Amino acid sequence: MIFDKWRYRERILLLEHTFLKHEISWINRLSKFIDWNSSVDSVVLDDYVKILSSKGLVNFRQELGFILKFIDEFERISSFTRRHFFRQQSLQLIKHRKQILPTSRMILDLLEKSDTVEKLFVLAMCSSGRRAIDFVNLKAHNVTWLDNRYFVTLEKDKMNRKNVKFSFIWDFSLELDWSLIDSSFRKLLNLQELPFISVNLQKVRRRSAFHLHGLRNRKSMQLVRSGLSVEEVKSVVGWSSDESFLRYSKVNLCDIKRFESLDLLINYLNSCPL
Repeated sequence: MIFDKWRYRERILLLEHTFLKHEISWINRLSKFIDWNSSVDSVVLDDYVKILSSKGLVNFRQELGFILKFIDEFERISSFTRRHFFRQQSLQLIKHRKQILPTSRMILDLLEKSDTVEKLFVLAMCSSGRRAIDFVNLKAHNVTWLDNRYFVTLEKDKMNRKNVKFSFIWDFSLELDWSLIDSSFRKLLNLQELPFISVNLQKVRRRSAFHLHGLRNRKSMQLVRSGLSVEEVKSVVGWSSDESFLRYSKVNLCDIKRFESLDLLINYLNSCPL
């Protein structure tokens, strides 16, 4: 994909006072890559992404996501092109990136820093094991409940273009006032058609001491410890292959079960070297 370097610079000058510190750093990195003295007006973004992915940056996906969103404001980027760029993330980076998984204490600490909607968002992720984007785009009329179980229908998700259905109950292993949380969640569903549309994922991530995606890892290990098979866990969490299960669950089934508690297992994984 190519974009016009002069439109890029014009957009920077227009928005330079709105960027956060790390966003300015990302913009400057891309700007240094551009040959401003060349007579060629276009820039090949593929070349920059290859360089960026080769640097082994821990925030590669976050930076690339921002760059794509920024360029998309003046050069339309298709969803296919976006996927293409993210696939260029090197296998080396994936293999060696350290992902901190959430212990119960980490989750509770994050909840203390969050408002009511953000708390419900994190707890829904933690309890279901689903992706953040599934809940950001959640529509209230697609959620029903019976007793303490919620039944959700997604019009589509990352892996499927057809309706996706799943259910969940709250993660009662966390010491919280679940009756209050349950009533707050149902009230939110009754008041807002898009209950979590106001959640700023970047702000939530900055407050947390762990990767939000790690909530899926936590849930998968919790389900294995409760006796579910790999196929059942994949169905609940939304993974399509055994490869995804093995990659995100971090350890084999025997190791998942041999620890006395889930938090002891997670502490062990967090203490392991890359």
